[in-house]
Amino acid sequence: MSSAAGIKSKNAKAKKIQKKIIRENEKKRKLKPVAMLVIATIVVLFSINILHNLDAIKKNDEYIYSLEKEYNHKRINNEALRKKAETPIDDEYIREFARENGYRDIDEDMYYLNESE
Repeated sequence: MSSAAGIKSKNAKAKKIQKKIIRENEKKRKLKPVAMLVIATIVVLFSINILHNLDAIKKNDEYIYSLEKEYNHKRINNEALRKKAETPIDDEYIREFARENGYRDIDEDMYYLNESE
């Protein structure tokens, strides 16, 4: 009987160990879906952050492009003004400027039209 009782106690111990292992495996299995959910959430948040940054980069690129266009336009205007400022002023330019502003040359006569007639 002692051998039968020893076998039964060994079987009981083995069953307890098996139950303990099964419980630990069940706990591990329960953690896997939670871990997967956490990982999936992190991936989604990371993706959203990347998309937001890409959108901000695109807006900044458009802003930089508009600033470059404005810079080039102003540079061309400044170059034209610089050339105009560097050219010597001659008598013909002065006469033309004076006529545009209502002045006349010494030997010229001015006639006014009467608009009421």
